[in-house]
Amino acid sequence: MSQENVERFREATEAFNRWAAAPDSDPSAYLRFLDPEVQFEPVQATLQGHHYVGLDGVRAWLADLAEHYERGHVDYTEIRDLGSQLLGIGTLQVVGRGSGIEIAVPMAVVASVQDGLITRFKDYGGDKDQALEAAGLRE
Repeated sequence: MSQENVERFREATEAFNRWAAAPDSDPSAYLRFLDPEVQFEPVQATLQGHHYVGLDGVRAWLADLAEHYERGHVDYTEIRDLGSQLLGIGTLQVVGRGSGIEIAVPMAVVASVQDGLITRFKDYGGDKDQALEAAGLRE
């Protein structure tokens, strides 16, 4: 089952990337990979001290991204199967809306998957050790 979770996570990332290439488009293809009650904590939300809950919360996050970024792309160089959780290590690249400034931000994500849907997603801002610790592992 966990290899299926890895594949679903990859598919979700591909759907996110299709949306992020044109962030004014409909994000439904990405949202179908998320549980209706998903707990979603991208790094910028964590830095602000909050997270997004449910599909409406993720839609609000995506709207915020679309307001600030012209386009983006996530590239996970490592996706590790942790049973009911996954560890994704990679980079988020975005281009600022209006400024055209390109930014690359490291990502270290722990995602929980149940019944083929992501139920929790938290980005530890590229801190792989913190992500592993949060997943109950240490390197």
